[in-house]
Amino acid sequence: MVSLPDPSPAPHGVVVKVEATGVCRSDWHGWMGHDADITLPHVPGHELAGTVAAAGRDVSKWNPGDRVTVPFAGGCGACLECHAGHQQVCHSQFQPGFTHWGSFAEYVSIHHADLNLVAVHGCGGVGLSAVMIATALGANVIAVDISEEKLALARSLGAVAGVDASTVADAAEAVREISRGGAHVSLDALGASGNLLQFGQLPAQARQACASGADTGGSQHAADSDGAGDRG
Repeated sequence: MVSLPDPSPAPHGVVVKVEATGVCRSDWHGWMGHDADITLPHVPGHELAGTVAAAGRDVSKWNPGDRVTVPFAGGCGACLECHAGHQQVCHSQFQPGFTHWGSFAEYVSIHHADLNLVAVHGCGGVGLSAVMIATALGANVIAVDISEEKLALARSLGAVAGVDASTVADAAEAVREISRGGAHVSLDALGASGNLLQFGQLPAQARQACASGADTGGSQHAADSDGAGDRG
């Protein structure tokens, strides 16, 4: 038995106070050296239940005190398999007790506590409806508009971040920076031709986009989202 420093949550993760943990045949395989992901020193254990002790700055769905458990394999949250709900076959999956230290301890760090990102262009009627629907479905919404007032309204309706496209050189790049790689879904509720379907916001493995605005023929971000481009 040895004392180790308590883990700190990653920006996208949580630290769980372990209340119960099991011993699995997979732990035996790790102990016997059958798993190449394990490097020494190491803390095994992946069958756990407990309460959230701390949450990273980018986590929005979990709070200290929440009672939680975890699957055997966790997803990265950014690839096509994760977007389809198949985190168990994510090519960048993580497993506490294997890819990093596990639950044979008082505390364990769990990565990617939140999944699913949606970028909404245009925060008029259509765009704000999309913000509310996506938020209700559990997505993390990044709102894009040229009005700070409308971005504030989008945040009040559930958007986790806002991009004022009139103040940045590249709105798609701003979304990629906020989401650490790109949104899983991009919704155009504006209709300006230069802004239509900015696939650059999406990770390469999960390029899905939807246009709901009429093409106004304007330049990028030239139309206000209450104008013709907000017709759905």
